[in-house]
Amino acid sequence: MAKEEDDLWVGAMRTLLRRTTGTRGWLVRPTSKLFKTVAHELDLALPWPMDAVTGRVESVLTSMSQIFDHPAQSDTERCRIRGIVAGAIKGGMPVVVTVDLSPGQAGGTTLKLRAAAKGLIANQRTAEKAAQAVARRLTQPDGMNGTFAAHTWFEFDPSDAAEMSDAELAFAAALRAHSSAWTPTDVDGDIAAFAADGMAEQPLVAYVSLIDPADRGRFLLHAGVHLLGDRVRGDRLHSQLFSLPECPSSWALDSVGTRDQLAELSTHWFRRVLDKPIVLYVWLHDGYAYAARYTFADTAETLIQCYTRELAPPGQAEELIAAGHVHGRGWIQTVGLPTPSCYLHIRGDLTKGTVLPGIPATTQRGPISGLWYEGQ
Repeated sequence: MAKEEDDLWVGAMRTLLRRTTGTRGWLVRPTSKLFKTVAHELDLALPWPMDAVTGRVESVLTSMSQIFDHPAQSDTERCRIRGIVAGAIKGGMPVVVTVDLSPGQAGGTTLKLRAAAKGLIANQRTAEKAAQAVARRLTQPDGMNGTFAAHTWFEFDPSDAAEMSDAELAFAAALRAHSSAWTPTDVDGDIAAFAADGMAEQPLVAYVSLIDPADRGRFLLHAGVHLLGDRVRGDRLHSQLFSLPECPSSWALDSVGTRDQLAELSTHWFRRVLDKPIVLYVWLHDGYAYAARYTFADTAETLIQCYTRELAPPGQAEELIAAGHVHGRGWIQTVGLPTPSCYLHIRGDLTKGTVLPGIPATTQRGPISGLWYEGQ
């Protein structure tokens, strides 16, 4: 990796370690030199002018950063945009994507797209799949007007087909058939041939990734199903490992049946998950947002949250910790906070949920700084 790529990768790995282990990742930089760089490059041509394509590239890279929450960086002098995307089924391996733009024919734009990762942490296939995923987003026919192209739900990479049995391929095909009438949306639905959940037998995983439609870089959660034999289980999935939780949620799926029955049950379950109402609660102090929490309004389940001690009322963090409102290695839980200052309706049918009483609704959102982490 070039120095700029390496610096970005190191920062992303530190973010990943903070989120998964609570450590600061000071050893990432010295050890990064020990890992070989794996990269994949693509050439693209888009029929739109450079200024429009520039905005499109920035939006796509930011939306694909997921847990890294990293906005794309633009170098106007070199016509280069660089960002971090979450690569591989685990969803947490950082891949540095660099896009160089130049004028193309007939007013269009040509792009050289490079996806780079670190060996031992990822592999060549990780970089290749990340590059292809970015390219697919960039080439959506109606991507330039801010809407989403109609796409086939629950697709899988052709290279994964070799790892799937005939029964799993049939299940994936049935999922696509049952969801074919769904309208275009901001949600992606995919199939993976494996999941790193430590099981002796690896299940087929189908999942959707929920984001905040008004803040496309804000990843909320993966929800998906594990198919193993004649049994399917569905729930919130681990953000990196895609494993199921030890304690099922109130909206979990667990059924047995034929392949067609399980595909139909899974499709109905996915639809219910996509329709679940989500709200964002925000806490303000001295005009700044010091804490925020995305929540399922029907079950009050926290999706992700953040708490910034430097912006919070003096002494509050210590009080929360003393009261036990802390998890893991210092993740302060927003459930211990007083009444939120306001809330925003993010997605889903809010009439099917309940908002905390006495809190004003708002549609305006200012900046919310801090590290986001999953709720308890």
